[in-house]
Amino acid sequence: MAPAFADTLNRLPKMKRNKISSYSDFKSVVDDSNVMDWNNNYYGRFYSYMDDQDDAFKQAKPFLILAESKVQSSDYRKVYDGNWYK
Repeated sequence: MAPAFADTLNRLPKMKRNKISSYSDFKSVVDDSNVMDWNNNYYGRFYSYMDDQDDAFKQAKPFLILAESKVQSSDYRKVYDGNWYK
């Protein structure tokens, strides 16, 4: 079972690239929680260079999505255009 699981994990990125070939594909296979996570991960990595975690959070906070209900269409577009989901 372990080799089959490993094969699946190795193939997922390629499958994802093949499945998502347009913005409409992207919108059809992801949801608000995905967009929120990818957005927040991007800004978390962007500000990770800062030594002080509190300062890093203060810098990133205006860009973070802190609730799924706050995800907007523009956030989907930003994540898709930025390839933050890859």
